[in-house]
Amino acid sequence: MKSTYFEEGDVLRIRISELPVAREVSQDQHVHIAYAADGSVVEVVLLNAMVQGWVPLSIKLTLPKPLSRLRDALARLLASATKR
Repeated sequence: MKSTYFEEGDVLRIRISELPVAREVSQDQHVHIAYAADGSVVEVVLLNAMVQGWVPLSIKLTLPKPLSRLRDALARLLASATKR
């Protein structure tokens, strides 16, 4: 898992898997999730990340069951980011 913040554009990209993206779904105007063909989450893109308060990265998610794997992956990412 790897996260990259693009200051130009204020975009936070969280890459969870190296699988190719099969489809992308906009959750709202700021959150976009990309899925692999098998339905697993490949990446999460957060637009206006600093404006929304996601940079510095601090996210608390409450997600429905189908997105629990995403929540768990983001929690691991946050834990590793705070150790740096």
